[in-house]
Amino acid sequence: MPIARRNPKELKPYANNPKTHPPEQIAKIIALIDRFGFPDGKAIILDENDEIIHGHGRCLAAIEMDLETVPVETIANLSEADKRAWRIADNAVAESEWDWGKLEIETCELQKLGSDLKLTGLSEASLGKLQGLPDKSAEFRHFNDDPPDPTDEGKTATVTVDRGLLFRTIPISNTTVQINNFFCCFFCFVVAHC
Repeated sequence: MPIARRNPKELKPYANNPKTHPPEQIAKIIALIDRFGFPDGKAIILDENDEIIHGHGRCLAAIEMDLETVPVETIANLSEADKRAWRIADNAVAESEWDWGKLEIETCELQKLGSDLKLTGLSEASLGKLQGLPDKSAEFRHFNDDPPDPTDEGKTATVTVDRGLLFRTIPISNTTVQINNFFCCFFCFVVAHC
């Protein structure tokens, strides 16, 4: 069925929706809708009884925004089992880990472009993790006067990673460093004697 426009207050939330939508999440969705609208492919999916299968959070945000209409698509040929499975799968398949290195590159580029990182929907904790990661393109500078001896695996050097917003001092041993930051391990290769 093609996408139609409906009043979000007329749509029926699924009473047993297993995914929660706390006020902080609704505020983020409101900010996204306010900035980008409802892009293609983001219609609220309904069954033949106008009960929401997919898009509970967007419907709640639209109601809070007092929007007159939202894009909806009705899918009438699903069994009750399919509807229930879709509601769970829709949220479960989106729960994957971030590639923190790539995410850091993207957020750094957004900052350079003057974009508000709150529009990414990332939590404050995730943004904090990103600020703790070293930038792949960072210049490494010695804090020690003496560079490490490349033949002695026991010696370390201290370097500063300069990301513009963050100055972080980390120890490294000879040519590689492993930085463990919560859920990610990020390897930097330091050329020569740092």
